[in-house]
Amino acid sequence: MSPSAAELGSVIQLPALPTAPSMVRAFGAAALRAWQIGTEALDTTLLVLSELATNAVKETGPAIRPEGLLPHEPLEVVRVRIRILRSSAVVEVWDASTVAPSVNPGALEADSEVGRGLFLVGELAEQWGYYYPAVGGKVVWAQIATIPTTALAQRDARPKPRI
Repeated sequence: MSPSAAELGSVIQLPALPTAPSMVRAFGAAALRAWQIGTEALDTTLLVLSELATNAVKETGPAIRPEGLLPHEPLEVVRVRIRILRSSAVVEVWDASTVAPSVNPGALEADSEVGRGLFLVGELAEQWGYYYPAVGGKVVWAQIATIPTTALAQRDARPKPRI
């Protein structure tokens, strides 16, 4: 018996290294494919997830072992959770920073090389935001449709079976 959509979820924690976003993307791709998410929704979710993970690594700072830090002492990390709720994928990315995320006003200028990430997230996600969890840091989240709106309308228009 396969789990219901409400039960689908996966979590990963990685050192805040420059390689973390690509690892998060691979983690997300494996989870979403296992949940049989359509190609368009999968690609959109992975792009949003990559942008949020990249921002989390930048905000946390590189997980480079500072001089004097012993090998058994932990590095800075980012945490990622992906869930499927009804007709959406929800991605949440935690980092240690408490700086609120914001869209860079100059992100769309032709010569801008940075700052487009949250603009893209805002354009691709149904909604996005952030919150401050009790453990500290912040969680930036985004909700992405996994079923096209037309398919949802068709599904909802079907007669309901009588029980």
